[in-house]
Amino acid sequence: MTTTISTKKALHSQLLQDLNQRIDRLEYSIRETSDSMKNDTKSSAGDKFETGREMMQIELNNQHAQLNQLLRLKKDLTLIDPNVKTRTIEFGSLVETSNGHYFIAVALGKVKVDKTTYYARLYTQLCP
Repeated sequence: MTTTISTKKALHSQLLQDLNQRIDRLEYSIRETSDSMKNDTKSSAGDKFETGREMMQIELNNQHAQLNQLLRLKKDLTLIDPNVKTRTIEFGSLVETSNGHYFIAVALGKVKVDKTTYYARLYTQLCP
């Protein structure tokens, strides 16, 4: 079924593009936070300076954790060959049901392709 394969290719491509955009924005934010920390000069307030730096460090740590998560999702997504048609529901399957359309890949939520909404989900998110 070429429609399924072409839809799957479009979904795969859209998800990769979305992930790359998120990664780019987060990397920019990390650079901005790091630059702020480097440019922050110690004031006479002392404790306020240390508290501010600690808060920036916590934010930087959170951003790095988010970036690592996005990079893992991207790595997982690149394992899918959108040209392969699966016979069972598994990682990389495109599933159309009466309850919705699903791309069993990485958990990134709604994706619209050709006026149809698909949900990028993990297999475990569909099965109780």
